[in-house]
Amino acid sequence: MPIEKNFPVASIQEIAKVESQRRQFYRPIYSIHKSWARRPGSTFRAIGLAHFSDTHLFSSTEDDEGAFYRNHNFSGKIVLDPFCGGGTSLIELNRLGVKSIGIDLNPVAWFTTKKELDSLNTEKFNQKITWIFNHVGKRIKEFYQTKCSECGSHHADIMYTFWVRTIQCPSCQSNEDLFKYYIIGKMQRKSRETLVICPECHMLFSTREDLSSQSTCLNCETKFIPQKGNCKKKIFTCTKCESEFRLVDIVKENVQSFSSRQIAIEFYCKKCRYRGYKSVDEEDIKNYNKIVDLFEEQKENLPYPREILPESGSNVKNLINYGFKTFAALFNPRQLFSLSLLLETILLIKDQNLKEFFVSAFSSSLEFHTVLSPYNYTMKQIVNVFNFQSFLVPLQYVENNVWGTDKGNGTFITYLEKIKRAKEYCEAPFEIRIQENRITRIPIPGDRIHAQILENFDQLKESVNADTLLIAGTSINLMKYGIPDQSVDLVLTDPPYFDYIQYSELANFFYVWLRLALKETYSWFESSTIISEEEIGLQKDDLLFVSQLIKVFRECRRVLKDKSPLIFTFHHSNPKAWSLILKALNESQFLLKAAFPIISEFRARPVTGSNFDIILVARKTTEDDTPITVDTCTSIEEEIKVKFQKFSDKYGKRKEGEWEKLFAEILPLLSFYLLHGTENDLKKTLAELFQMKKFL
Repeated sequence: MPIEKNFPVASIQEIAKVESQRRQFYRPIYSIHKSWARRPGSTFRAIGLAHFSDTHLFSSTEDDEGAFYRNHNFSGKIVLDPFCGGGTSLIELNRLGVKSIGIDLNPVAWFTTKKELDSLNTEKFNQKITWIFNHVGKRIKEFYQTKCSECGSHHADIMYTFWVRTIQCPSCQSNEDLFKYYIIGKMQRKSRETLVICPECHMLFSTREDLSSQSTCLNCETKFIPQKGNCKKKIFTCTKCESEFRLVDIVKENVQSFSSRQIAIEFYCKKCRYRGYKSVDEEDIKNYNKIVDLFEEQKENLPYPREILPESGSNVKNLINYGFKTFAALFNPRQLFSLSLLLETILLIKDQNLKEFFVSAFSSSLEFHTVLSPYNYTMKQIVNVFNFQSFLVPLQYVENNVWGTDKGNGTFITYLEKIKRAKEYCEAPFEIRIQENRITRIPIPGDRIHAQILENFDQLKESVNADTLLIAGTSINLMKYGIPDQSVDLVLTDPPYFDYIQYSELANFFYVWLRLALKETYSWFESSTIISEEEIGLQKDDLLFVSQLIKVFRECRRVLKDKSPLIFTFHHSNPKAWSLILKALNESQFLLKAAFPIISEFRARPVTGSNFDIILVARKTTEDDTPITVDTCTSIEEEIKVKFQKFSDKYGKRKEGEWEKLFAEILPLLSFYLLHGTENDLKKTLAELFQMKKFL
């Protein structure tokens, strides 16, 4: 039974939603390293099974839970992902015994996928953790110690150091702290009591008052509103002369960048088991300055990135506008010293595979060790730099403990534990079943995630295991990788999002550190950055985007077996993006046969405007396809109008996802319609669909 008639949307929807919310528990393999716009693994497992299996994925009988909860071995089958990203398709199909070809221009994506598929000797891994701690971990932990304000111990662990950016007012020349709000954090997660900082004397004190109402400093009696800082939407109001300036203008016109100063510390004391906040004292400042001096003395011989920020890309331009010029500037001196000492030690490991796992943990932790990491004062925890899929510059940032403590998250030891959990999952994968709001883990005996990374297609063809040909390169010409005609049983991918996420621009944050460890082993880590003119979607040019996508789709058509589908997910709120996707399919001689809405990996952002992806199932056009005539087009137009009307009649009674369901039903009709060459009508219908969504 083809996937068009065998895909259980409702059942997968429920599982995918739970997985997206708590992936680290239900698909821990995908917590090894940051990967943008990752799709739920359960969705890709279901797609693979719906294509390769001829049985129902889910069953209501007690004797048979369905194919989704069974082990499979589709030996000899090959899947291709021309935009493999973080490797979700390769991982899920590997579990099904399918060989795979994964291609991505981004070396960070290549490395992430490689470590997901590589095996790990956990005993040796644990031994090396102890060795690294003794070699450098103890020293790094000493960089993050403070005096406990509760018991007086001088060996309390600093969890987070709170910093505020400062700047000189162009009008009165006073040095001003830049506060979005004067809130440090909740005293307890669900408590009304909140720690705030006085904007005048900088004293910390707790309040139970409404944060939007006036508070009075207990020391200097200054009155202020905790939620109302002196910066709003990047507009700075001087507290001395009340002049207003755009922050970017101050940086640009006065050729000055931000300075920063410490304002508070959150710590954990093992001696008295107390977690709390404290003001930064003279000893804390003295210890920090001592570390800065040590870094200045040793930095010439330490491994940290020296690259200048590339000026291309909107995200990096935002950093440059705020005075950042190098990748090193995204870290303060204590962070740079700690990270470079840690990387220097990791590079001493001789076992290449083992070393790479430590490099992966190191790289992953970077998103919590930067001057771009804000603090969630309600949840009492640091927020990673890519929480909003871009480089934002918080006015108040928190410095994390690089090695780690018994509390907190995002540290190096946190990611070491994530790798261990990920590899435990690889040895015994499981799925989840949801019944009456109860989530149960279902073991899949016989399942395992592991692949040998091969160098060419001939090796893949000869392999009797579910191994992987993993390529750091472009998919525009698959011939250069030796992939022959009609050699692939399924293309399963997640193509670039037109003008949405610029993967390489963001991934450079990790790349400039990774290349220090990998450039001698892998040639694709030799260049200073990974901005590539070949990355589809990087250029905001409609014709270039669709022409490059057509080249990839045509190569997919060439290597696909005749009756095998091209299946991919897509997610965009711009009707133009969908028009270009359908055009690319049409020009590549693919016909969209079915579309299914499915929950996406993250909550809706302003750009995407939806919590749903659309799974698109396309097949090669053939002579057997129904010929397009005027009558056929008229019939399609009438069918679309009927669907529009039925949807409109349900106004006020619709549930979440119903617009996406309508959209998925109409897309195959539009693909069929496009064969007649009526591109303007296609754009008109898409515009009407999205206007309807905007109205709703």
